[in-house]
Amino acid sequence: MPEFIQTAKQYPGLQGVYLETMNFFNLKKKFDIVCCFGTFPIFPDIKKPLKKLLNLCKNDGLLVVDGLFNKFDIDVVNSYRDNSRPESKNIWRVDFNQHSQKTVSDFLRGKVREVEFKKIPFNVDIPYGPQNPHANVFTIKDAKGKRLLTNGMNLLLNPTLLLIHK
Repeated sequence: MPEFIQTAKQYPGLQGVYLETMNFFNLKKKFDIVCCFGTFPIFPDIKKPLKKLLNLCKNDGLLVVDGLFNKFDIDVVNSYRDNSRPESKNIWRVDFNQHSQKTVSDFLRGKVREVEFKKIPFNVDIPYGPQNPHANVFTIKDAKGKRLLTNGMNLLLNPTLLLIHK
């Protein structure tokens, strides 16, 4: 989003870094490292986006994707509408999809050198804000005080990092 780029340009550590918004499906370049953050769970099917991300990555490159990768052999596609706000009322969305680690590994088998899944520890409280759209993510704590990510759909989310060594 253009607003993210404007914010990033104000960060001194990113001076001299070229940033732009675009549809990654239209990108033709190749990179040593390709990162996909905050996007993968919107895709009900992993094949098209994962194939494109692999094509953007040079041989011997690294692809880093965050997502909701299920350790169980179950793929979950979520369809919902958040009627808590006028701007989202009656609009069906398909977000928070959970692709099984097995499905991803099977798709990548023979295409890459190595596939790793790493659970992302979550050590920050995100308060529930009744003024926010109810689909927004917030944390709750389990009986042992461990933070869990959830949202207004009553889903427990499992943030996971997918590392692909091409």
